[in-house]
Amino acid sequence: MITLDTTGGGYASFYYEHYTIPDNFIIRYEGRNILETGFVGGSKTGTVQIPEGDSDQLEIIVATNDEGTAWNYTVETIAPGLNIQDAYVTVPGGSNQTATIKFPVILSEAVDVEVTVNYFTLVGTAVDGVTGNDRIDYQPITGTLTFAPGETRKEVEIRILGDTPVNYGGNANFEIFARDTAYQNWDKGDDIDFNGSLSYGDLGYRVDQFFNDGSTGFQATGLTSDENFFVLISNPVNSEISQESDQEKDRLLTDLEEFLGPDFVNSSSYQKVVETLNDLEAQDTSWAYATGTIYDEGKAPVLAIRGTQPDQLKTDVWDDANPNGIGYGQFTANRGAVNQWLQEASQPEDNLSLKPHITGHSLGGALTQWVAADYSSQGALGNIVTFNAPGISTSAANSFRGAEKVTHYITSIDIVSMAGFRYISGQYVLSNQLLVPSSFPNPVDAHLHPVIIPKVESSGLTKPANLKIDTVGGTNALSSPFFTYLPDPDYFAIQLIVASVPIIGPYLANQLTFRSTTELNRQAIGELLYGIGLENIEFAIEKLTAAVNAAKQWGQDAWNAITGWGENAWGAVSNWTVTAWNATTTWVSQAWNATTTWTSDAWNATKQWTSDA
Repeated sequence: MITLDTTGGGYASFYYEHYTIPDNFIIRYEGRNILETGFVGGSKTGTVQIPEGDSDQLEIIVATNDEGTAWNYTVETIAPGLNIQDAYVTVPGGSNQTATIKFPVILSEAVDVEVTVNYFTLVGTAVDGVTGNDRIDYQPITGTLTFAPGETRKEVEIRILGDTPVNYGGNANFEIFARDTAYQNWDKGDDIDFNGSLSYGDLGYRVDQFFNDGSTGFQATGLTSDENFFVLISNPVNSEISQESDQEKDRLLTDLEEFLGPDFVNSSSYQKVVETLNDLEAQDTSWAYATGTIYDEGKAPVLAIRGTQPDQLKTDVWDDANPNGIGYGQFTANRGAVNQWLQEASQPEDNLSLKPHITGHSLGGALTQWVAADYSSQGALGNIVTFNAPGISTSAANSFRGAEKVTHYITSIDIVSMAGFRYISGQYVLSNQLLVPSSFPNPVDAHLHPVIIPKVESSGLTKPANLKIDTVGGTNALSSPFFTYLPDPDYFAIQLIVASVPIIGPYLANQLTFRSTTELNRQAIGELLYGIGLENIEFAIEKLTAAVNAAKQWGQDAWNAITGWGENAWGAVSNWTVTAWNATTTWVSQAWNATTTWTSDAWNATKQWTSDA
């Protein structure tokens, strides 16, 4: 008697040897002979099909009519092995795009009977529209595969749905990644959905790697959008599952833990998987699984690099005295690990290439440029987006070999973006808002508030209602040594406030006019603006208001003259009265041009100007 592994049918191999006396070799299942040789001598090897039934017993009989007979035999159940293989698919970006993922199901050898196996999908990080509340990624299915006699390969096909591209409607998601995601601590597998924030929603990304270099302060988050789910095969007929179910369970739960991150136990996906596997175990069902991976072409990997915390502006940006440029030390210390992640994320499969995006705010924007300039010689890049970033060194920026698109968002009066020598090539978008006299011009606020999204959830900072785009241009203008925020009246007001500081103020106000001079005096400017604090410098609001109101009426001749002013000029005008500022609204071009040639005595004399001057 042989005990069968299943009552679902299968095959048995046999061998018998009857020597010289004929005997009758019989294999019987549920009272019916499925093999009977009759009384024969000799030996034979073969196979026999076991029908589907209710019994798990196979009876072996050797009948004889001669007491002197002798025989030998072996009978073993056999079944072709079934396994299912992992699969992946790329789907074009967009909520109306679809693709089909195909899972190969392989029979280890051809047989001359029909083989069937059941299959069904099981949720992972990908959303099936049943488990969880996020947008659906694939259509869940159940079914049965049938192998005709002689077939050894079939496929389970599942419909995949695309998602909204990461840069849909502009660069809003990149600002979320740069100003919010990059400033938080994450674990691998975390879902970037911000707990269902109404402002952000599900961004369609998970944390693939979190960089945290305590020695240099470098932090960045590597994000990928690939989603995973599972297909299980079970209950085969005329075949056997090649894998052990217990081992498959351990492997699947380990994979799911890695996909979902440290809080996997509390996820609805994990709970659904455990429930399903427990049901299979209770039914004593053999099964195996494969992992399906969805790569959305509209959501390439993103590296979001952390920038400067508000209380670290001075130390992170303005005190970075490395002669190679802002952020160079952090970049070089982490270059290898970052490039390795970019390479792996850009080619997750042998025949699949993606173009990773890089984004960052503040110091993170400078690091974004360092990384992009370096990696662009090794692999293709997608979008490079910086927010309120300083430039980097000229040589590094010039080594940049391009990306799909580069955009630098800067805000007028944000002095951080006056630092650095050059930006990697692309376009820049300059935003502006008129502050004086309704509020004090604060370059820190301009550096931190969003310019695209309504609100940064982690900081609570909101986009100013009166913020508007002033300029969209090429980075050659932004990188020019003579780049300036003038004729912005608010920036002029900042220079006036700085100029009022005794001794060093007039000199620094003059240096703040252009990019090149700002960068060369970066440490001293940082000490004044972020050490003392612009808001702590006393300056009569009525004089500041008069200066700004006058500036709004000046023509280009006035601004041409002001950009040529020196230290003596700034020292004098920081002491002008309301009356003096009002008088400038009537100056003609000759008067403005004359100011560029005034001596220190002439400028000092203007401090005593009256309404008759």
